[in-house]
Formats: sequence, C-alpha cells, structure tokens
Amino acid sequence: ETCTGCPQFNVGGRMGTLAFELTPFAYGVSTIEIELISIGEFGNVTSNFQIDLIVLPVNNPPSATLPDFLGVVEGSGVMEVPMFATNISVGPENEQWQQAMFSIQSEVDTPFLLRSSPVVSFNGSLTLNLTDERHGEGTLTVMLHDDGGRFVGGQSAALGFPKTLPLKVFPLPRVVSLSPCVGPVNAGWTVTVFGQYFGSHYSRNAPWSLLNNSNTSTFEDVAVLVDGMPCQRQVFVSDTQLLCDMPPGRGRKTIDVHVPGGESLSANGDVLSRWNRTGTYASGVVQADIYYAGGATGVTNTEEAGLVAFGPDMTVQPVASCASSSSSNASTTANNATTNSSAEGTCAAPSRPGQPASLSVVPGVGLTRSVRAIMPFQDRVVLGGSFLGGAARPLSYLVA
Repeated sequence: ETCTGCPQFNVGGRMGTLAFELTPFAYGVSTIEIELISIGEFGNVTSNFQIDLIVLPVNNPPSATLPDFLGVVEGSGVMEVPMFATNISVGPENEQWQQAMFSIQSEVDTPFLLRSSPVVSFNGSLTLNLTDERHGEGTLTVMLHDDGGRFVGGQSAALGFPKTLPLKVFPLPRVVSLSPCVGPVNAGWTVTVFGQYFGSHYSRNAPWSLLNNSNTSTFEDVAVLVDGMPCQRQVFVSDTQLLCDMPPGRGRKTIDVHVPGGESLSANGDVLSRWNRTGTYASGVVQADIYYAGGATGVTNTEEAGLVAFGPDMTVQPVASCASSSSSNASTTANNATTNSSAEGTCAAPSRPGQPASLSVVPGVGLTRSVRAIMPFQDRVVLGGSFLGGAARPLSYLVA
C-alpha cells in the first residue's frame, strides 16, 4: 500500500511503503516492529526491523463566544458579570492541561467612567469597576490565548479574536424638584416632576438598534410612584419632565421614578445584566390640611402674634413651587385686620379666590422664627418651633 507522507524503506533494492493511521489529537512515541519473510524454494528467510515513530504535539487554538452588547447601570460600583464569555475551550482532550487567558481593553466616551481596567477571568466572568455618578458609552475589545505555545506550527491565539462589543453604562433617573411640593389630602391635583434621564434615546436605548425590547419611539412606560402607589394619571412630557395626578393620602410621600430597561444576554441566551432603574426624591411631597405657619403683626402693629393657616380644601392644582431653601410670604385677613407673615423652609400653597385659608391667631405671642420642623405623625402633619412670650421668655409650641 502507498500513502502520501508515509515512511518508506528499501529492502534489497526494492521499495516498500509503511502506511498507518494516527489517533486524532494524540502525540508521543510509538515503536513499530516490521518482520520481512522471503519465501524461497529451499526455505524462508526472515529479517526484522524496528522503527520509532515520533508524533510531535501541535497546539490547537482556543475558542469562546461573547455577547453582542453589555448594558449596566450607573452606580453599580464593583460588579461581576458571570458567563460573559461562554463555550470556552482550550482545544481537544489532550490539551485540557492548558489554560485560557483573556485580556481586555476598554475605550469610553466619558472620562473616568471606569475606575480600573476590566478583567475577564479564565472561567469567563467579567469584573467591572464603575465610577459613581458617571454614565456613558464605550467598547470592550477582548483577546483570547492559551498557554499551549506555537511550536511546529501550533496556534495559541483564538480564531476570530480580538472581538469588540459595545458597552453602555445607563444613567440613573434624577429627580431634582417637584411643583408643588405641598398639597391637599384629596386626590387628583397634579405634581410636576422635574429631573433628568426619564426617557430619551441616550438614557433608554442601547447605542445601536439591535435590541428588540427597547422602545425607540416613545418612553411613556416610565412610572411615577407616590410612596409605592401609582399616580392616578401620569403623563410623560420629556426626558426632564413628568406629570403625576396625586392619589389620596396624608403626610410626607416619597416620590420614585422607575425607568424600565432591557437586558443583555450571553451567547447561550442567559441573562447577563438588566438596566431597570429607579430615582428617588426622599423629600417628596406633603399632603396635609396645614399649608402655612408663621408670625403675624397685631392690629396695633406693636403686638406680636403667632398664626397657623389651614386649608383650603383645594380642588384645582396649587401653583406654589417648593425648593429646599425657599422662603414664602402669605397675606390673609382675620378679625378685620390684615396680617403679613413669612416662613423659612416651608412653602405656602395659596388659596383660590373665594376660599381663603382659615387663620388661628394667638395675641401677645411673637414667633422668633418660622416653622422649625414639619413631619408626618400617624394621620397628621405636625409643626414645631418656639414663641417668645410677653416677658420675652421662650414658649414652645406644637401644632397638629
């Protein structure tokens, strides 16, 4: 028999070919013994030969699969993404002693988006270290090698690598202010939520349009929650503004803005990450029957008096807007006398025409400062502070 590349040997001027078949992906030394028998009229002659067959190892390249896209959420800090690289192989069975080695480079459009360089472990887990309060887009370029070497034509670099995939750190929604931040206990009045990243192509979508679960035309699926309760009616205005018709309630209510997102999948279809996000405005909105408290000047303009204004039961949207350092002035009439007052750290929700706020006046008592504290307690809103009595001695007060 003959074969291409098979060893040949010469016996008495005659050529012979040795044919054999190697076991796939096997290497080593094998001793072959050959016995030649010459059959003649007067007997047989036997000759023995021994050949050492040496099969050298040739490294096969490693392989792995990566996702098409990775999305994560701002503020995640140090995070591990298991199964980032899947179907990892260093080669056939005889190369299982080898180890896969990943290296990775990142390019981002936001300075210091990553605190440190990403790392992919030998088992395919990706470690990212995100900088707080930073978001943006970039790319991850992954290289794969094994330690089998390149002797006699071996390959240690994976075919099809390096591979580059998009990375996006999605921004958290930010609630900056509410208008108004104080209102009645009944439902239906509208609060405007101001902030950022409620819904836009940048804040909601992947950097390319391959995600089937990303809404690229409307972002009305954003949700505003008032202490966990949905608004009676909600309107998406823009990436920076939402409207919420308040549910009934009493006391201080935390406002949460929940922005739905999508998910990144591994090459095997496993979920790597999700980017659903929530922004919280802890100061929230206050629903109460008390809208204002402060100091008043008596009829003679020499007598100090404390006052607390209640109500009204407003059925239209209040127009007051609150900020953390705002001050407000209110003017109302009681006992045929006009009283002017101011407050620090509170907001006055003005009455509608024909529905003035009721007023309680304490003659002879001056209010050294406006409301010092306001907090919900059970089903009431409690105001606290201190007066100066007629003899200039402190007199504490608590109004509910």
